[in-house]
Amino acid sequence: MIRKNNSKDTRVIELTPAAKKHGNLYITTCGPDFFPKEAIGSHSREKGLGKLLTLHVAGLANPVKTDIPTDKKTGKPRRIFRERRWFKDFVQIHKLHSGDRVTIQRINKNRYSIFPSNAKRTEMPKRAIDLYSGIGGWDLGLKMAGIKTVASYDYWKPANLTHSMNFTTPVFCEDIRKLPLDNLPTKVDFIVGSPPCTQFSYSNRGGGGDIQDGLVDIRKFLEVVEYLKPKYWAMENVPRVKTIIEREIEPGGSLQEYKNLFTAIEIFDCSDYGLPQARKRMVAGNFPIELLRLYSQKTSPKTLGEVVNSLQNHTVIDPLHGIKLNAQEISEIELETELDKEELRMNSEAKTYHPVYNKMSFPDRLDRSSRTVTALCTRVSRESIVIENPKRKGMYRRLSIRERACLQGFPITYQFYANSYSNKLKMIGNAIPPILTYYIASSMLEIQPEKIASPDKAAYSHPLPSEMPPVTLSKKTKSKYSWNRKFKIALPNLRFGSGVRFELVNEFDSNKVRWAIRFYYGSSKAIRTISIDEQLSNLIQPSLVLWGKDKQIEVLLNSLLQRFENRNSTGIQYRWNNSKQGIHPFTIADSCGSTTKKIHKILSDLDEEKTATFLRYAFETLGENHQANSANGMAKIERNSLWILSGLIVSASFNAKSQIAKYSQINLES
Repeated sequence: MIRKNNSKDTRVIELTPAAKKHGNLYITTCGPDFFPKEAIGSHSREKGLGKLLTLHVAGLANPVKTDIPTDKKTGKPRRIFRERRWFKDFVQIHKLHSGDRVTIQRINKNRYSIFPSNAKRTEMPKRAIDLYSGIGGWDLGLKMAGIKTVASYDYWKPANLTHSMNFTTPVFCEDIRKLPLDNLPTKVDFIVGSPPCTQFSYSNRGGGGDIQDGLVDIRKFLEVVEYLKPKYWAMENVPRVKTIIEREIEPGGSLQEYKNLFTAIEIFDCSDYGLPQARKRMVAGNFPIELLRLYSQKTSPKTLGEVVNSLQNHTVIDPLHGIKLNAQEISEIELETELDKEELRMNSEAKTYHPVYNKMSFPDRLDRSSRTVTALCTRVSRESIVIENPKRKGMYRRLSIRERACLQGFPITYQFYANSYSNKLKMIGNAIPPILTYYIASSMLEIQPEKIASPDKAAYSHPLPSEMPPVTLSKKTKSKYSWNRKFKIALPNLRFGSGVRFELVNEFDSNKVRWAIRFYYGSSKAIRTISIDEQLSNLIQPSLVLWGKDKQIEVLLNSLLQRFENRNSTGIQYRWNNSKQGIHPFTIADSCGSTTKKIHKILSDLDEEKTATFLRYAFETLGENHQANSANGMAKIERNSLWILSGLIVSASFNAKSQIAKYSQINLES
């Protein structure tokens, strides 16, 4: 063997006939300082081993642990690793012959990467490390661009397992906050990564989260960048982090000493790069961001329907990567049970009639990019993507694991190694889409837009791993819920958006329950309410008499109350937690909404300015801090004064007179 084109951390060794025959990788030509002296052991295992080296060998599932033995006679280090059985597998997997070259790269003091060299290549591939690497979204994109990831770091074991089972990249399970800088690989060209977003996410704790704790990971990432001084670097996170970083790198901010590292902080929508998902992400760093912007002009949009439909075929063609597989070769296509009537109604209400947030389509439209795939969402969730089952019209389901993965840009050959369905959803939802990382990596290579290859023609196409993951199924729908299961739904015909709504809710006092209608107005940060009770009824009644509407309305209210006169609050709660049969709370909400519509028709000939004036008086009389916050929601209330008044009439009667609105004892053993 001879050594060629070596650098401080790289040795390229040419295989000789003897090396292949005897199954030894001769390392003498690596030089005396390439391996640490403490890795030198005695001539036999019994006499003692040196400090074990970790060899990450391309094509082998597990790292090789070995030291370097000494010669029994001379006491000098031998020119081989003590563990040698792996070498024959390595040669066979890569079909190596005499004259072929093998590269050994030093990752850190005790870790090395071994892989076949390309004798025709005059330039080694660019090197990158991946911090907070997750399941390999960065690594896959880098490989597609022709960049070698020499080390990846993350602390979550299931994500690391998925990453390592899909690639031969060295993946280290590390608390990156405690990672010593001198343990990192040297001479890397690029640093990439995605620090945890949980503390920053708007959805976390209603938009809260511990920002200072999240900044610890941002700071560590920047420390690594400053220490290794790569040519380019990029960090991805949720959009909110853009303003946080911009604030913290200014004088007086917690990251002010790193300001000079940044040349770009921008938000990108992944759907602009051909991802079939509207997923906005902040990308910050120092790289040719103008190239990344221009790449979006070279892509074509993809839709949710393209993903769903492609996975229905006998021969599946990946809609992004162009990979072809027979349907039976594709994993993670098991479907959840379809939504039952209750789940369907709750999902629909959360999306189309949310009391505060904007309306969403329901079911999700197939003719455009999907909404953001999330890491944590239950069967009843505003964030769940729900589609009509293509094979069962009129039935609705959530997406399979594979459909979610495709929306995230992972090829149909990519596998997810976790022992639970929820962990697979979590790792996919938390991942950075490899389509985005491919284009970021390409910009780091300074590839001009006219030369950028589409993902299906990239330098790397992901093969099926040799070992498939376990099949994991979603949990079945609950047959019974806790006795104090909460309920809240906006009444039909009384959904005004922007925080103005009537809601049927259940309320608890120890182990007692009642059902009542509440009215809210104002904004999400300044919610107001008024008491809806007999006092409100007494306030409204004289006006109804004056307007000549009292008799007609009384008939409608009595009819509503009679419908539920033999019901009490505990019976409704038992139905809601599925412990007993009875009237569903949806039925109560719908009945109240229907009665409101009828009363609105009776009041429709009234002058709206007159009813608006009455409502202003009622709110000033009964409202909570109304005068100090009179502008909050009042404009919308006045525009919808007839509907609001109709809702107040129904709600006040229900709360004051229905047995359902009175507290009653729950039998906890039921």
